[in-house]
Amino acid sequence: MTIRWKKTNDPGGKPLRLLVHGASGAGKTWLARTVPDPSKCVFVAIEDGALSLADIEMNVAVLEQSDDLFRLFELLEGRPEIEWIYIDSLTEWAEWILHEEMQKTTDGRKAYGELNNKVKYFLSGVMARAPQHVVATAKQSTTHSDTGRVLSPSMPGATLSEKTPVAHMFDCCWCLHVVPDGEGGATRQLQTDLSANPRYASKTRDPWGRIRPMEPANLAQLAAKLRPENK
Repeated sequence: MTIRWKKTNDPGGKPLRLLVHGASGAGKTWLARTVPDPSKCVFVAIEDGALSLADIEMNVAVLEQSDDLFRLFELLEGRPEIEWIYIDSLTEWAEWILHEEMQKTTDGRKAYGELNNKVKYFLSGVMARAPQHVVATAKQSTTHSDTGRVLSPSMPGATLSEKTPVAHMFDCCWCLHVVPDGEGGATRQLQTDLSANPRYASKTRDPWGRIRPMEPANLAQLAAKLRPENK
């Protein structure tokens, strides 16, 4: 048995697990450029293209089949120079799994069962063990919660979207907004708490209270608040 020792005041704490959802065109792919050092990030291209990142240097992993995501995380486990993994998008990956499973069987319940098993194993096992910070984006859809109808991360099937939402397996679930600035332009902001707008699913595990309900869409700044280095 191997035991990993650490101290309560180790700099930074455990790696972050962030889920970002937003409407089409909100800039979920664009957000990847705001990690602290793009050259130390692997962008996992599940959706076609990453044109909004063409002007920066970032590693891109293009998957050929859904199981490649598991293999990629295994490869990156021994790559300390990679500090961030950006999955764009978790919704597309889950839909890909479902399509593959539907090709194997005519039993829809079995296909959805395999989908649920693979997604949950990845999030609670593979992603949880990764030494890097992980950001996953998701499409947005209307779901039902204790507070009523909300816009939340979209996943195929009721299990992953409402019964046991994937958002529970992340430290933070943030909603990306495009906010008009009153001068004909707009800024991108991340809603981190329901208090900003209960219509959008959002939560942050922030015991120190450093994160405001609405923050500029900058992952480097938010990571510095959530995982500050000890001085």
